[in-house]
Amino acid sequence: MAELNFSTAPTPDPPQAAFDQHLPLSSTIQQDFSRASYFSIDFYKKYFDVSTEEITKKVKMAVNPTDKKFLTNQNQPELYGSIWSTITSLFVSMIFGNLSSMMSGKYWEGNISSMITASFFCFFYIIISPILYKFLAKHDEFPSYIALVSLLGYSTLYFIPISFGRFLVGRKINILISIAGGAAMAYSIFVKLVAFYSDDTSKTKTMIANLAIAGITFLVLVFIQYLAFK
Repeated sequence: MAELNFSTAPTPDPPQAAFDQHLPLSSTIQQDFSRASYFSIDFYKKYFDVSTEEITKKVKMAVNPTDKKFLTNQNQPELYGSIWSTITSLFVSMIFGNLSSMMSGKYWEGNISSMITASFFCFFYIIISPILYKFLAKHDEFPSYIALVSLLGYSTLYFIPISFGRFLVGRKINILISIAGGAAMAYSIFVKLVAFYSDDTSKTKTMIANLAIAGITFLVLVFIQYLAFK
């Protein structure tokens, strides 16, 4: 009689779905994102998954010219706060501009075209400037596109105090408020870009790119303030 073999057969590997059940939530999410296509909504979900605490933290860093840690202190770049900041800043700027026109006794009517033009230039600046920066930066390492968009978007919050200041001082000297505010916003972005690089050689190679973005920032702010208060 043939001898029966009762040895235990090797257990097959569990299906991937069952294996994923034992992974930490963050690992599972990362796998989902890695499988997502650039043309799917799932791929961009991670850029809108942010807490109120994180947004508040980034707002404080963005509007503080002496805080250089915006680009070096990000766990995960996101777009939600950047978009929210930009839309809010544009809307508030237009409100203060309209209030200034009404209180000056000037004939006032809602200027939708100025709002549309300002929105176009602002979002064009935020979307295109990071591409220009990477083109001008003579360096292999630079902030990611999303990180740069986030920095520029959050920095538009400078529009709010500048617009409020122009509303308070009236139309005669409000251009000086725009120039001073534009310089502060440009300087804030400049120091954050420079702080991303740890050595002097990298800072030197990227100096033209850093100055270019700062200069464009100044011009965009002054132009948008002109549209709001013209």
